[in-house]
Amino acid sequence: MKEASFYSCVEEFLKSDALGCFRTGKRVGTSFVGIADVVGVRDVGGDVRGDIEVIAVEVKMTPSNFGKILGQALGYSLFAHKCYLAVPFSDDEAFSIEQKELATRLGVGLLEIRKSYDIWRC
Repeated sequence: MKEASFYSCVEEFLKSDALGCFRTGKRVGTSFVGIADVVGVRDVGGDVRGDIEVIAVEVKMTPSNFGKILGQALGYSLFAHKCYLAVPFSDDEAFSIEQKELATRLGVGLLEIRKSYDIWRC
């Protein structure tokens, strides 16, 4: 499988009640900062304000070279308010405690993509 095969399930997660994005797109960014795999926009202004928040997600097939891929996701903070790194895992795999601590320190969210009923979900 390729990274792009997981973009749709990441988009579904961004649109879900968990994050509530009203608009998503694939392969969005700039040539100066980089192209995020999936980007979502959500309303954070409430009833009387029009504030938005941009969320960028980098999808990788494996968490190897974690520092490098975490840095890539963090780089999107130049144009996004929140950044995530998404990786597909089998049932017995997950991000390690060290990886979670590094991501927390840098302010990058981690998404574990799981397969259930032959559908990949974040």
